[in-house]
Amino acid sequence: MEKHLQFSEQNLVQEEEIGHGALGNVFLAKNITNNMKVAVKRMSNQRKEFQKYAMITENRINTLSNNKNIAPLFGYYQADGFFHIVMPYDGSLKNFLDKVGSIDRIESAKISSEILNGLVFLHMKKVVHRNLKPRNILIGENGEMRLTDIAMEEFQKRYFAFNNFLYFFSFFFRVEGKSDTLNYRAPEVIKARKLSYAVDTWSFGCIVYELLSGELAFDNKDEGSLKKMICAGAYTMHGKVPASATTIIADCLQKQPSKRPSSQDLYFHKWIAESAEESEKNRKIEAINLALGKMTIKTEKITTRNIVNMPLVRSNKPEIHDSRSENSNSADSKSTMRLRNKSRVNYKQ
Repeated sequence: MEKHLQFSEQNLVQEEEIGHGALGNVFLAKNITNNMKVAVKRMSNQRKEFQKYAMITENRINTLSNNKNIAPLFGYYQADGFFHIVMPYDGSLKNFLDKVGSIDRIESAKISSEILNGLVFLHMKKVVHRNLKPRNILIGENGEMRLTDIAMEEFQKRYFAFNNFLYFFSFFFRVEGKSDTLNYRAPEVIKARKLSYAVDTWSFGCIVYELLSGELAFDNKDEGSLKKMICAGAYTMHGKVPASATTIIADCLQKQPSKRPSSQDLYFHKWIAESAEESEKNRKIEAINLALGKMTIKTEKITTRNIVNMPLVRSNKPEIHDSRSENSNSADSKSTMRLRNKSRVNYKQ
């Protein structure tokens, strides 16, 4: 696979930084050959282990790029002691939420369904996302949700190995500050306990809460207090959250990982299924209304088209003038009788 050859420091122009963390920075860049905007993750690689990093990235591309709700990787390259991974960028769910706040029930369920579709795919591949949050959910060209920043654990292992840190300590490094990543972390992540697919379930519950309410389920300016809130599972259901969605949030935000539903179970949750069915009905109704609207417009064009210039069609029936306003009822009656007794003209002769 030679896709990585399409991107290098020569044809990418860095525009602005859009994220940073322990592994490196993420910046927005533009390809000078076609003006395509991409996101580039820049990670330190002082040992210049390009072949090892390339192999990890190729494995990520080949394993996880066959799902519409997983963001593809465009390529990679090495420059100035840094390993760069190039990804598509059309905005993120975080950007969208910052603009609109909360989202209605049906649209929230549609977004949730697409996130779950990506999670089910990852979990079937035995991959835990570990860092699921709105900023790591990109919006595709057709409006689909695409999970990104996936399967970076191999890079984390290598990055922290020289400091003799245990692998799970890497999760204590915030990517964009306490108000972005920590709010979506599960209690077992904060407590540095054994992780499972359930950490993604917790993060998903936090995202659903934010979609429907426009606010974070767990939020506190003090980092220590925020961690205590998360570990205690102390949150208040927002008034904007519909009753049909409260159960899916409550199920995801169980303190005990074993009590949380799997991504497969969540995908068939009643709230997701009913909202999807209602969304499909609305889509069909809109399609019908659109079709009827076009028919009405077409009919109106036909009935009002150049009426003045249309040829006059001669009728075989004699023209009858209404003279009731001038004559009496008796005279009117006599006139009608004369018309009835008049012989019919044969226009064929």
